[in-house]
Amino acid sequence: MKVAYLFLGEMRLVKQTIKKVYDYIFDYYDVDIYVLAQHSSDKDEEIIKLLDRRVVHKELYDKPDPKTFFEDENLENYPNENWNINACTQYYINMKKMANLIDKIKDKYDFYMTQRVDIDILFPYPSLELLNILQPVVYDFDATYCRHWGGYATGFFIHKNYIIDYLTAPYDLISNKNKDDLNNYLNGSNILNQENLMKYAFFLKKIPFKYIKNLNSFFTCENINSRTTSTWGIPKYHPVYNVICKYAEQCEEAYKNFEKWNGGAKWVFKNDSIFLEKQRY
Repeated sequence: MKVAYLFLGEMRLVKQTIKKVYDYIFDYYDVDIYVLAQHSSDKDEEIIKLLDRRVVHKELYDKPDPKTFFEDENLENYPNENWNINACTQYYINMKKMANLIDKIKDKYDFYMTQRVDIDILFPYPSLELLNILQPVVYDFDATYCRHWGGYATGFFIHKNYIIDYLTAPYDLISNKNKDDLNNYLNGSNILNQENLMKYAFFLKKIPFKYIKNLNSFFTCENINSRTTSTWGIPKYHPVYNVICKYAEQCEEAYKNFEKWNGGAKWVFKNDSIFLEKQRY
């Protein structure tokens, strides 16, 4: 079982938690790391040095004009919540560029991971042994705190059969000269955000999703003054858990699952889902 980690977003690694990211993701799954992302700040080179091993490709590039990349001069003028702001369109651009990079080697790996790594991880992810019995689909976290705005809409485990369709889905939806599918999204979604656009793009590609039911991490950053690209994920101090988080409800959900883990629950695979279950002996 071979796994690759695809670094698709900004350089958001956190010094305080990078050891956990290696312990619980990179070393845990014995991954090869592919970094393909945009220059976003003068600290990029300093931050990327935190990836001190397992990196097989590292590439930072200057941001293109989204209107040029998607060949749509009207891109910024569509109705939106955030799906077409620069921070989101840049992520779709990174996805497309990553697809071009790995297209010829995609069968080298069984699963791909795209989990954000500006996170604090509270307990281990499902084991490689469990990964061996998963279906060849895409597994995403079914986090309760974000369901009302579309969920995570990202793949934690993406089977090689779907990785190229997964990475190109948003680009293909937005850049298609026939705007029927994009208009269906704009007219049919209650919240015009990145999550719902990506979910609709995956639907059009007929990508099958299954779910991991218990969140075990939360987004964090260096300090409450850390730079953020959004107005909704503002760093804040959580007084109960004595941590810095971006979404208090996400942090609380992860800690509730941590209590289950400490109470003897372990990862199981049943009924096409992965979830925590109390072990009985």
